[in-house]
Amino acid sequence: MATLKYYIPLLLLLLPRPAAAQAQPCRDCPCIIARGEQLAEKGDYVNAIRQYNAAKECAPQRTAELNRRIEALFRQIEGLRQEAVAERDRAEKALARVEAAERKAKAEAERASAEAQR
Repeated sequence: MATLKYYIPLLLLLLPRPAAAQAQPCRDCPCIIARGEQLAEKGDYVNAIRQYNAAKECAPQRTAELNRRIEALFRQIEGLRQEAVAERDRAEKALARVEAAERKAKAEAERASAEAQR
């Protein structure tokens, strides 16, 4: 029975762990900053900014650099917003043209129908 006491911890080490438990959290600033860069590249700007803000806590001497990175992300977000607004405006204009053409075609069809009935 005493030997079983020694095997239980070994068996626990051999059991598969969930994937979340295997992923090592960042515990140092370079890792946190690198994770922020990865998230920014993927377009996950909110979490990238969170990582950069967390890095400011562990490396206050890099606050200015991290603030520049955050500002760059905000500029990217603003650029994307402006592109989306421009696309929306183009879509609204195209819709207006289609609706006008539809009204014109309907009016012509009604006029042709009226002439055919004469």
